[in-house]
Amino acid sequence: VDGEVFIRHVIFGTEWMVHTETHMDKRKTKTAKLQNDIAKQFTSEIKPKIQPMVTEIYKRLGLDYFCMDCFIDKEMNLLVFEINVNIVFFDQTAENIFSKHIEKIREALIKMIDSKTSL
Repeated sequence: VDGEVFIRHVIFGTEWMVHTETHMDKRKTKTAKLQNDIAKQFTSEIKPKIQPMVTEIYKRLGLDYFCMDCFIDKEMNLLVFEINVNIVFFDQTAENIFSKHIEKIREALIKMIDSKTSL
């Protein structure tokens, strides 16, 4: 959102074509722990390392906001699978470990829209 990177969710799989519906039911306990670890580490450890790459993508795309499906390796390199602007940020049925991150996305979108529409 406006050049800042946020996390919406994390999905694990053994193939590159990964979707929530097909991969999140397998190994639920291990997956939940890994998701929780990543959610906790994102703001303090992961975001500072990937933000410069996302900033460059933001500048080149010229889009106010977008979603990026990617793989982040242990060295914090990004492998981008898809960049999309037709996304559902806020579709969630219950509180989950990414709820506070989704709320940050909502707040950033409101701030960005307000700054671009204020006179």
